Amino acid sequence: MTSYLQIYITLFSVLNPLVAIPLYLDTTRRFSRPEKTLILTAFGFAMFSVMAIAFVLGQPLLNGIGIHDYSLKIGGGLIVLLIAISIVTSGSGTDKQFDGDNSAHDFRKRIIGFGVSPLAIPIVIGPGSIIMVILYSQEAHSLALQLQFFSIFLLLSLTISLLFALSGLIYKVIGDIGLVILSKLMGLVLAAVAVEMIFSGLTRALPLLWAGVNPA
Repeated sequence: MTSYLQIYITLFSVLNPLVAIPLYLDTTRRFSRPEKTLILTAFGFAMFSVMAIAFVLGQPLLNGIGIHDYSLKIGGGLIVLLIAISIVTSGSGTDKQFDGDNSAHDFRKRIIGFGVSPLAIPIVIGPGSIIMVILYSQEAHSLALQLQFFSIFLLLSLTISLLFALSGLIYKVIGDIGLVILSKLMGLVLAAVAVEMIFSGLTRALPLLWAGVNPA
């Protein structure tokens, strides 16, 4: 059983929240503090919930419906790639999410929706982190170990939410022009991450197809 700190560092690295900072900054640069707080609350709740659900139900669910890890990587990679292309070519990739009806109730729902997706899923919590959580669930054979993992998930959610909250300091330094440049660069990085996810899934799936084995 790996140590508490090792698990935390490994999951933080796989989650790689730094890639999502430009998206968060670009989307929320004109939002009020309460609106940003609402986004981060939704983000933190979604992040913890997804990791907890994947930990408890991930392996049984995948086995039950016949979904393989490479399918998650390919599907998630395609979604992330589309978001990355939108960031590079037209901005944050989330502008349309806040278009349309601007009533207070509807705007609140869209703000919460942004915190859940795409910020939490699939930008921060992608197939790689979900698979990693599922693999860790196979090591937790006691209630004490399971509680340890849940505490790690909670700590990660709080840490990354705090990281986003402090990212406003970056915006004060680099300004609008710097944010656009950073957003485009991170869009390229996000695209590269997406391609790696897709390639990783294909390297598992294609040999099975070539061998005439049904992946399902």
